[in-house]
Amino acid sequence: MDVALFAAQLELLYEQLTWALVANVLISILLGVALWPLVDHVWLLCWVGGILLVSAARGMVGWRYARRDKERNCRRWCVAHLALTFTSGIAWGIAAPLFMWDAEPIRHLVVALSLVGMVAGAVTSLVAIRWAYALYVVPSMLPMGMVMFGYGDQVHAVMGVMIVVYVVVMLGMTNRLHGAVVESLRLRFSNEELTSSLETTWSQLQDESQTREQVEKAARESERRLRLHVAQTPLAVIDWDTEFRVVSWNPAAEQIFGYTRAEALHRHAWDLIVSLALREEIYAVWCDLMRCQGGTRSTNDNQTKDGRTIVCEWYNTPLVDTHGQVIGVTSLVQDITERREAERKLEHLANFDTLTGLPNRNLFHDRLSHALEKAKRRRYQLALFFIDLDDFKVINDTLGHDAGDRMLRHAAAVIRNAMRDEDTIARLGGDEFVVLMEEVNPADLPSSVQRLLDALVCPIVLDGQEIASSASVGIAVYPNDGEDIPTLFKNADTAMYRAKEQGEHYQFFQAEMAVQARERLLIETNLRRAIEREQLFLNFQPVVELESGELAGAEALLRWHHPEFGLIPPDRFIPVAEACGLIGIIGAWVLRETCRQILRWEREGIVVPKIAINLSARQLRQRDLTETFVNILKEEGVTAAQIGVELTESALMHDPDEAAAVLSALRSAGFEIYIDDFGTGYSSLSYLKRFPIDKLKIDRSFVNDLFGSGGMAIVTAVLGVARALDMRVVAEGIETEAQFDKLRGSGCDMGQGYLIARPMLAADFTIWAQAKKYVRN
Repeated sequence: MDVALFAAQLELLYEQLTWALVANVLISILLGVALWPLVDHVWLLCWVGGILLVSAARGMVGWRYARRDKERNCRRWCVAHLALTFTSGIAWGIAAPLFMWDAEPIRHLVVALSLVGMVAGAVTSLVAIRWAYALYVVPSMLPMGMVMFGYGDQVHAVMGVMIVVYVVVMLGMTNRLHGAVVESLRLRFSNEELTSSLETTWSQLQDESQTREQVEKAARESERRLRLHVAQTPLAVIDWDTEFRVVSWNPAAEQIFGYTRAEALHRHAWDLIVSLALREEIYAVWCDLMRCQGGTRSTNDNQTKDGRTIVCEWYNTPLVDTHGQVIGVTSLVQDITERREAERKLEHLANFDTLTGLPNRNLFHDRLSHALEKAKRRRYQLALFFIDLDDFKVINDTLGHDAGDRMLRHAAAVIRNAMRDEDTIARLGGDEFVVLMEEVNPADLPSSVQRLLDALVCPIVLDGQEIASSASVGIAVYPNDGEDIPTLFKNADTAMYRAKEQGEHYQFFQAEMAVQARERLLIETNLRRAIEREQLFLNFQPVVELESGELAGAEALLRWHHPEFGLIPPDRFIPVAEACGLIGIIGAWVLRETCRQILRWEREGIVVPKIAINLSARQLRQRDLTETFVNILKEEGVTAAQIGVELTESALMHDPDEAAAVLSALRSAGFEIYIDDFGTGYSSLSYLKRFPIDKLKIDRSFVNDLFGSGGMAIVTAVLGVARALDMRVVAEGIETEAQFDKLRGSGCDMGQGYLIARPMLAADFTIWAQAKKYVRN
């Protein structure tokens, strides 16, 4: 505050400067005019000029002060003002020695009055700063007093004393006035602080009032929203008193429990929603709430007004007053009846097969896991049946999926009725079922599985057709065939596939099956990479006309050379390719490579009339087989007339109707159709005449036995059938000149075998053909 007070004093001092300067200039000019006839003009002009010069300097300082940074350098501005004030006093004090020494009384009077008037008038302009007036009045009046005392007479001495007394009185009065001015400024500052404090307090009060209004408004809005929430929330909001009677009952509670608010208020929970069976349990929860043990969450069966039982989820919170006493309970309630029902349905869907109602893979694994643990503890054996329905795909493809579903439901019911009540039956998917039999004697298992198979033979009528189902069953026994779920499943599955391969209805797992299964997996794994790694290649075995010896064609034979396992025979990898679905890719590769080799031979001048490729039974079930083959021929630039398609009799008879349709499509596209190993299968002539066949190939076993008992008779019979059906005949496995001559003499059209040429690589075939002159000129 002292700094601010001093700045205010300085401000007041400079505020009065303008009027003080105006007075100085006017009085000095008037005094000059009055003294002009009485004194030397030179000294008078010099004195007046000095007064004006000092006044100008004071005015310049005042002008700069008005444009200053008022917050800084107050002391410097004060010193400048006091210095110029002191200089102005000196200038006025010089007037007495200049104009009153040895002067006439009139001059004394004019100068004295001027100085006294100036000193008196300066009080108002210099009172703000304590020493400002003293610095002005002393140099102004002291020279005049000295002049008075200098005359030496009594009158002038008295006048000198009066001047000193005047100065002292003026100084004392100015000091009192300065004190009053300072006190006034202090009061002003105090009032300003008080006013500022009052304004701040008032502002704070207004802010607090606004804040209070906002809080009250927010509280009212929150209360309104809470009421709306309670009224509109789908959760039942129920307030209870300490006696477990209803205090508040919102619309959701009315909807969930069926009681209106008027019906529910003040009624006990026992009378409303709690069943008799749950009262003891609910009472225990209520006691915990009354002891303020914290909120509770529970799921209960509750009763509605119309007697229905619903499942509700409860969230209970005790209401506690400021003294820590429980004054009631608030409950939030949600009806989860539909959710529970949905959860039960989902649980059923997750664990049971929707088609048959049997346990699915997940539930079966869980039960098998518990059964294994129990078997380990009690040291008994259990059996796992892996069941696969035979020819189920045929039923699906011929009669449709609806018929297939009915077949699966029928099979599930038969299996369930054929097994013991304690056995677990499950459907894994498709036409695969599993049975878990606990505490079994392996010696009794054949009768159990035979009872199952006999039951499955019971026919079912599907779309007017009576169909008797059958199955292949693989059996694995714990602990001999595995002590964990994956091993038991794998071994039972392996045994089931062995049963299918051998045409038997069931097989127990044997150790050598695992070895074969591992070998099959190894072959499958490597076969998938054989094409991209260029491990597959073709051999070509010539076929010649027996009568003329001309080249009639060749048979493309697929071979696989593995860098680690060497040459792998087709009878080892072709069945694996069929089983894992690779046969289609491999068959397409064989056709494409055959086409490319035909084009190479044509460029070399070697004409091979027709090359036969082998077709598997699995490829016959490939719906787009003809389209795939035709597209390959177009891409490679080869005609279908250059290609023969060769398949075994057993493949042909696997599904005669489907085979006839596929072969007809291939024949229409221009391919010739050959039947390999004819006479070794189980076909009948009535079926044979239905197929568009161009050539029959007599199996090598009949050629080898050509000179044995009945061998020639079979060959003659085949030749007769071929002629009757307008087909040509190829004899396989000709190894001797006698065989060659005998077959030629009997009218056989063509032949192949080691006597003619062994299967060979394309390069070797080229050399052979060139040596035999099978070259175009």
